[in-house]
Amino acid sequence: MTRTDKGKHGEDSVYMWLRSVGIKTYRANYHAPFDLYTQAGTRIEVKTGEPRSLVKRGSKKVWGWKFNIHRHGNSRGHQYVDVYVLRLELNTGVFRQLGMGNACHLIIKRAEFDDILTVQCSVRMLMTKFARYFNDVAVIRDSDAAKTIEDRKDTLFRARPVDSFAASAAYDKLLDRYLPVG
Repeated sequence: MTRTDKGKHGEDSVYMWLRSVGIKTYRANYHAPFDLYTQAGTRIEVKTGEPRSLVKRGSKKVWGWKFNIHRHGNSRGHQYVDVYVLRLELNTGVFRQLGMGNACHLIIKRAEFDDILTVQCSVRMLMTKFARYFNDVAVIRDSDAAKTIEDRKDTLFRARPVDSFAASAAYDKLLDRYLPVG
């Protein structure tokens, strides 16, 4: 499985997981600057990581995950994302031996990643620094509650870009269909 396939699998899994916990999500267009969005307009970027040996300390390996938050070396794409979902795969390596087969998710607001290009999370950091983000769907619900109609329109425009201004009437009908008020 290539890295692109793993990323797509992670997006699909997060999409299904969010729907199972009651957050109605949609998949964005391939060229959109985010992966998923909610009915209220919250834009979600999914990053998937498999466990790896981060460093060696003597004869011991430190296990964890590493995520590239940036797009091609810059963080300008952050402005089009409201929430990051970091999907920590647990089905390989030492975690499989421990019987931990399901992935977990760290749900973090974009504001915490403004100047960060990569995130590295060891198992120890997962239990200390990142524990408050563990499967915390309240972050997405809070972001949804703060969205306005203009935010919804902008999200849908970026998720499903139109080819010309002549399509704007059809675009307005799409807005009413996919992002109903209320």
